[in-house]
Amino acid sequence: AVENCHGPSKDFKPNRNLPPALGCPYNMYRTSKDIRPTYESILYNLASIDKYRMNNESYPGCWAYPDMLQVGVRNALTEQETRSHF
Repeated sequence: AVENCHGPSKDFKPNRNLPPALGCPYNMYRTSKDIRPTYESILYNLASIDKYRMNNESYPGCWAYPDMLQVGVRNALTEQETRSHF
């Protein structure tokens, strides 16, 4: 598998000590729920990666990432929010 994009799984925890197929069967895995067209959602999803970063659980071959890009949604974010997000 290349990516687990189904949102954070409470059962999944990367483990560098196992072979990649067992310790991290995805090249990328999502740390957050689906993003919403609000700046609060953007900040919430961005913060979701922090615990993986602090525990060194995002690394080559097993990247943690939040669902982040909110593009093309009209009248949702201010111009400043859109610029700082993109």
